[in-house]
Amino acid sequence: MKRDADKTQRPTRRQRLLLVAFGLVVALLLLLAVEGILRLAGVARPDPFFLKGPQVEGHGTLRYTSREWARRFFFQKVDGRLLPVGSSVPQFFFAPKPERALRVAIVGESTVQGFPHPENLSISKYVEEMLRDVAPDREVQVFNFGFTAVASYPVSRIVEEILEPTQCDAIVLLVGHNEFFGAYGVASSQYAGDRRSLLALHEWYNSLRFVSVLREGFGRIAASDADSGDAGAPGGLIRYMAAEDAIAPDDPRRARAAALLESNVRWALRAARRHGVPMLVSTMPSNISGLAPVGRSTSADPATDAAFATALGLGEDAERLAALEALAARDPLHALLWFRLGEAREQAGDPDAARVAYERALDLDGMPWRTPTAGNDALRRAARAEGALLIDSVALFQQHTDKAAPGWDFFDDHVHPSVRGRALYARGIVGALLPVLGLEARADALRDDAEYQRRLGGDNLLSIRFAFGRARSIFQGPPMRANNDRVYERFTQLMADMDAQMTPEEALAWKTYQELITANMPYPPLGLMAGTMQMHEGKLGPAIYQLGIARHARPIFSMPFVQAAWTEGHCRRIAGIPLGERLERDLDWALIALDVLPQIDTGPEYQLHKARGQIFWVQERFDDALAALGRALATATTDDERVETQGAIDAIRQQIALVDQSTRLNIE
Repeated sequence: MKRDADKTQRPTRRQRLLLVAFGLVVALLLLLAVEGILRLAGVARPDPFFLKGPQVEGHGTLRYTSREWARRFFFQKVDGRLLPVGSSVPQFFFAPKPERALRVAIVGESTVQGFPHPENLSISKYVEEMLRDVAPDREVQVFNFGFTAVASYPVSRIVEEILEPTQCDAIVLLVGHNEFFGAYGVASSQYAGDRRSLLALHEWYNSLRFVSVLREGFGRIAASDADSGDAGAPGGLIRYMAAEDAIAPDDPRRARAAALLESNVRWALRAARRHGVPMLVSTMPSNISGLAPVGRSTSADPATDAAFATALGLGEDAERLAALEALAARDPLHALLWFRLGEAREQAGDPDAARVAYERALDLDGMPWRTPTAGNDALRRAARAEGALLIDSVALFQQHTDKAAPGWDFFDDHVHPSVRGRALYARGIVGALLPVLGLEARADALRDDAEYQRRLGGDNLLSIRFAFGRARSIFQGPPMRANNDRVYERFTQLMADMDAQMTPEEALAWKTYQELITANMPYPPLGLMAGTMQMHEGKLGPAIYQLGIARHARPIFSMPFVQAAWTEGHCRRIAGIPLGERLERDLDWALIALDVLPQIDTGPEYQLHKARGQIFWVQERFDDALAALGRALATATTDDERVETQGAIDAIRQQIALVDQSTRLNIE
């Protein structure tokens, strides 16, 4: 009897399903309600790609990139915090586009962003300088939309975001190195799926307000008891982005990575075509003769490693080459074996066979941090399918290398080009752009590489020392150092040689930079630090050179740019050298920046007044300079600031008196 009663009270399967469905609906409604409340309250609002700045008379509305937009693609926590958002260089422009403006965007990953070099040596800076020579009557602006550690889906989304606001005349796409381990890569710790539809769904989910709130809350709780680790360092970021240390040659993710790259590039090309913007696609060269495979070799024959070690120990070059050839024929899936075979073939004077071996090693690398052949083939297919112009940078680098295949002659690590490589990249891009922009008839206005290196600092000891230090950090530990101990030693020796060549001012600037980095504090451009010190020592020529480089190292709408401009102006006035058209223009831009900066960033009022006074002084607008420095004196907060400002005021008054005396003598 009791058993029968229990049976009647137990819910049926249909009732259980309805109950689960009801619970899910209620939970969904609650989440929607929370999302709605957060939206109404303006909490956790995701940044758009471009933020809106103030209206500037005669120029339009200032727009600038958000540093937070890319957070949606980074979602895994390491040591209690979210993996660092891919770094980028802030970009500024006015809308609507000025009539005489010529705008080009270069979009991609860290190769575009500029790592490991300072901002003045990014590929976009080289392209900008070249286009200014070709089109001196236009206001040339080349955008650097490069984000570190992202795969092709985030890059394609950047293209969609920039098309309408920037009104570019052309876009260049450089993408492909991060398809495995970058954010949204197929073997990444930030993996989000193998189809574009799944990636779009994941991005949408990450942009929800309640997701952002929960992530931030849990992140703070976890971070209170956890060390932040070294995920922010270049080597740490590389290590944490990879979900594993070996992808086998027959792993299906290799084909999926190429397919996803092709799909995302085609998506970006179609978006550009809808907006009537020409888009060019570049293949992605790598350091393949200087860098051994990074990942573990997933050899088909376990006995290969022992025989491989024996072969490398053979003293005679010919004997070692023959042993390696035999091993490669017996076990053709051993990545490191192919690389050493490439070295042996190159040493034996057979560059063509060596290149084949190097390319084979690249394609078998268990941790593909470099674009494999399949990836570059995908880029070529995408361009061909969408009727886009292809820049074959792989062929360009191969054509110009003096080795069997590109290596340390063009690269500073596994994929990031050296200053020589950046100039070559830029020439390939500009050569393809000129017909698109209707400027091919002016190609003879281009200067040689030495001129662009001089303008941008590619021949500057501090710039290169900065790059080598960051590049070496990648090889301090696994995975990059696994088969590349010689690389770390190479950089260590190069850096020691450069340290020995530094002038006292350069050495002090470098020491100051290291102290700021250690203290996790923002640092000005090295050229600004060194140039200011050289000016104080009376070394005006070197100071002008360093400060000219520093003006390229930060965006116009930043205090370091403003400071570099007026400091160089003072150097030139002291030396009796004309300011020059470009510096005069930059001083005018610096004044506009000082009007804009309080509306887009926070900073001490004293610094703004002081900088404005210094610029007016350089421009010999003495009354305006005294008024601005008077305001600086009134807002100074330390004795040093007051002494420095009063000294400037006294110097201007003395200069006015000298000018008045000279004028009276001329009249008499």
